[in-house]
Parts: sequence; structure tokens; C-alpha cells
Amino acid sequence: MNIPFTFSKAPSLCPCGEHKRFNKLTSHPTGGKCWTCNKFFSPKKDVPLPPSPEDNATIQEKIERREENYTKKFVRQHIYWNEAGDNYLMKIVIYRNSFGKKLCFQYKWTGTLEWSDEEQAFRKLGIWERGIEGVHLTLYNAPLINIFRTSLCRDEFTVYIVEGEKDADTIWHKWGVPATCNPMGAGKWKSSYSDLLKGLNCVILPDNDDAGKAHAQLVYDSLKGKANKVVIYNLTDLMPDLPHKGDVTDFIERGGTL
Repeated sequence: MNIPFTFSKAPSLCPCGEHKRFNKLTSHPTGGKCWTCNKFFSPKKDVPLPPSPEDNATIQEKIERREENYTKKFVRQHIYWNEAGDNYLMKIVIYRNSFGKKLCFQYKWTGTLEWSDEEQAFRKLGIWERGIEGVHLTLYNAPLINIFRTSLCRDEFTVYIVEGEKDADTIWHKWGVPATCNPMGAGKWKSSYSDLLKGLNCVILPDNDDAGKAHAQLVYDSLKGKANKVVIYNLTDLMPDLPHKGDVTDFIERGGTL
């Protein structure tokens, strides 16, 4: 017998008579689960009901969802600006829950930024809202790339293209050169992103897996005829022991250089 997992909110006394953390199933008022005994009871009182493997999986999913909502730990965030560099577009916030699972949340900016000469910083006039519906998607570090693209000597600039925002930040902080990526990760490149890189020299650094290589080829094909030059560097050619799914951050942390 497979009982659906739709629990009532108020706990009651367990059929064992000892515990008060028994949650009834709304579809079977006398059946449910005791969260202290960790036992299931059928609609017949006092009859233990062993959960099926599917039920166990459902319980784990519920626990993980609860952990995601209440015990996530902030790791980092990445903000996307508009190409003019005068307002936010969206941000990606990374957390990890107590299981070590990576959680990504997307937010859109609903206001404006106002420059303060006194504070030498932007004042935020707006709020972040969950979700990115209606947001104009562009490349990470778009304002910097836009400056290069509109420069008279743009064919002298090189931009590194990676798979994620973390890698773009790593390249900027460690090597001091501009790097970018598209939002949403591998396989989500748009032709409009290539337009922003028109006339520049582009170096693509794929992650060390099939998805990374396929993404690199997608970007390469899109940039042909638009970028001044475009090349793919496979990091394993320079570091054969780079682990599977390793990225440019792993490469740099292991002492790699181009």
C-alpha cells in the first residue's frame, strides 16, 4: 500500500502512545508517520506500515527542500550590469545547504542607481526580486566589454570567455585581464552575445567535460565572422592532470598559466 505524502500541519499523538510528533495523512486521517519513531502507520490503528523505496525518496526530497529553505549558507554572488554600466540587471546568488548541495538563486533589479559624489558610490534606489522574467540578458562584465568594443583600437583587446561567473572573476583577479560568460551556463549562448564581442580577440577556455567542450564549440561558431580572432584553448593540453569537470579556476589554483 503506497500512502501519498500529504501531511496535516498539526502533530498529534503517535499510535504507539508515546510520542507527540505524529503527522496524519490528509488522505488517510488515521494513517501517517511519526517523526520520532520514524515509522509509518496504516489507516488501521497501531499497524506499522513500512515505507516503499519511493516513499523514502520522497522523504529525502522533503528534507532536502526544508534544508534548502532554512539552512543554506551564502557562498558568493555575481551581479550583471547593463552595457552602459549605469544600472543593475540581475544577480546570481550561490548558497550551499547542509548536504553540500550547491543552490543557485536568480534575482532581477527593479530600480535604478544614483551616483553620489559624496559617497563615491552608487545609491541603490530599488529592490531585488526573485526571478529574472523580463530581464534583458547580456554578458557578464558587459560594461567593460562594451568599452573595448567601441574603442578605436578594439582589435588589440583580448577577452577570455569561460563557462561561469566564478571563473570570469578568477581570471580578472588572478591574471588582471577581462573575462566574461553568458548567463545560465553551458549551451545557453545567444548570437546577441557575439555582437557585443564584435571586432575583439576572443579566447575560449572550456570546462573539462563534454558539456564544456560542446559549449566552447557553440561559442566559437557564433563568434566566427564577428570577432577579430577566436580560438579555443583546452586546458588539459597545458595541464593533462586537470580533473574531470575542472575549470579555469581549478587550473589557476593548481599553478596553471597560459
